[in-house]
Amino acid sequence: MKRFTLLALALLTLFVFAPMRQIAHPVTDEQSSISETPSAPTITDSPLGHESSVTATVSDSDPKLSDGDLVIQTLERACQVELDALWTFDTSEFSSVYINDPRFPVSPDTLRFVRRITKDESLAYVGYLDFRLAERKHYHEGVRKWNAIAEKMKAENRTEMTEDERLSLISPSGDVYPAPPPPPDVVMQTTSCAYAVQSIDIEGDIAIVVASKGATTDEWYLVNRDGRWYIAGRKILIMHP
Repeated sequence: MKRFTLLALALLTLFVFAPMRQIAHPVTDEQSSISETPSAPTITDSPLGHESSVTATVSDSDPKLSDGDLVIQTLERACQVELDALWTFDTSEFSSVYINDPRFPVSPDTLRFVRRITKDESLAYVGYLDFRLAERKHYHEGVRKWNAIAEKMKAENRTEMTEDERLSLISPSGDVYPAPPPPPDVVMQTTSCAYAVQSIDIEGDIAIVVASKGATTDEWYLVNRDGRWYIAGRKILIMHP
């Protein structure tokens, strides 16, 4: 039981904070798999203390912050929104940080994943917001399964799962459903939403950010809609040991 729970908790860490599933990527990307370490110089400092490879223009919405700063703020806010939803299961704020943009289609594997979670095989297009909502729904389903088993084990005064219970924690895709997160105070003490930014490139309404946080270095794709930045895709570049 303990080994199985530890395995699931390890999978939860990857699932919630660093999903390994191949996800949204620009049409120009030939492959959204792990690639070599990007080499991007850091030559400018932002007012928020982030390093960027590009001096971004000042946003009309807030003359004190550059577009680069606002882009990083969006990434950090998305991290906090995800953390808040760990225990509340409330995804109503996801649309304030994520967006569907046809210029950033998800991979075929992700499209199949969203179709399975939403039980809608007719979906022809899926964006990054769709993906994040589906993945969180999958996570919540897993938490409910784990909690139900834990309550039953407690009621029956046992410490081992039955074989049927173990099998019930295997999702249709073959992975173990995510386990419930640790208590909020533990997560908040050990999780940071700060990014180590390697580069920010902004052209028109599209921003591409290479940044590290936690177990991964990622390339993030953001779009500006009505003066506000939203995350439209992500590609994992490096998994850190």
